[in-house]
Amino acid sequence: MRDKNDNHKILILGGGYAGVMAASRLVINGVRAEITLVDARTELVQRIRLHETLAGSTPKTLPYRLLERKGVRFVQARVESLEPGRRKAVARTAGGERLELEYDTLIYALGSRTASAPMPGAVRLDDPAELRQAYERLQAGNRVLVVGGGLTGIEAATELAERIPGLKVTLATRGRIADGWSTAAAEHFLRRFRELGIELREEISIDNDSQIPFDLCIWAGGFEALPLAREAGLPTDAAGRVRVDDTLRVPGHSEIFVAGDAAVAAGAGGWMIRMGCVSALPMGAHVGENVARVLQSREPKPFPFAIVIRCVSLGRKDGLVQFTAADDAPTGKVWTRRAAAFVKEMICQMTYWVMRGELRLGIRLYHWAGAPKAFGPAVAPAEGRR
Repeated sequence: MRDKNDNHKILILGGGYAGVMAASRLVINGVRAEITLVDARTELVQRIRLHETLAGSTPKTLPYRLLERKGVRFVQARVESLEPGRRKAVARTAGGERLELEYDTLIYALGSRTASAPMPGAVRLDDPAELRQAYERLQAGNRVLVVGGGLTGIEAATELAERIPGLKVTLATRGRIADGWSTAAAEHFLRRFRELGIELREEISIDNDSQIPFDLCIWAGGFEALPLAREAGLPTDAAGRVRVDDTLRVPGHSEIFVAGDAAVAAGAGGWMIRMGCVSALPMGAHVGENVARVLQSREPKPFPFAIVIRCVSLGRKDGLVQFTAADDAPTGKVWTRRAAAFVKEMICQMTYWVMRGELRLGIRLYHWAGAPKAFGPAVAPAEGRR
């Protein structure tokens, strides 16, 4: 017997944490529709482990064929443009074929990318293949400059300094290394830098005329949204992130939901949710649940979200866990050293295994602070999606 939604087209743009989690929840809810996920790669790369790739590791990836086994069509192509008026996205395959992908419901989850570097030849922590090449280059040179004092820069600098003997690491930032963290956290960051011999340059501007000598520059100057949404006329902020309502739906476009770094969303009380895996996974799951609700003729639910901790690795043997209020403001409590490194590693492993587990088992495994049981039990999977 055919379902009324059998011919409904759901298009997911982006196969990162948010896109994969959205697809997972559509499957778990037994959504009977034509679901298509589009990404330029063939597998999900763990972005939170790319600094480890730079230091010579090969983190696990999640092949998109797991989605296809559950009835989700995968298209390997790079999205070039979006046409909301025609409910269509244009993408291009690696071979140059132009694809026009129609949708009735769009889940926009194209995430973010590392901001462009003003220094020619600088390596950004985006592409695993480029990072593996950079690792080989690090064996020949002994001076590496990491630009950016956020978590990406801190993790990259400490990982390299700990794991590659003889490497001289300098971290440069236009701000202070621990802006927005507690005093205890700031003290531990500086202590760990001293232990690893990392030179710290704070409150300086880095460009092509920089006087800091290096053999390789790693650019970690923050994230930026892709320009597609703004070019398509969707409401965006100054950074190009799509403005959404409390259900993660685009105002004026009831057929479009946005999840992950591509969305600018507010937490309870109006504080702005920051980019990162910590928000991409719950946003993706919530959007998948909400699309399922809409197709079942029910109202979408507001996105409930709270922060409990921030965590950062400082090499394999050290880390820092900063406890926070629900609005991400740091408290005075921190964990450090091996206990914090263990927590960070367990969280990184969890993000991978819950996604893989949900796709293989067809049950909800991932929950988040603020919404441990937001949607109740899932309906039975639709035939063909087990």
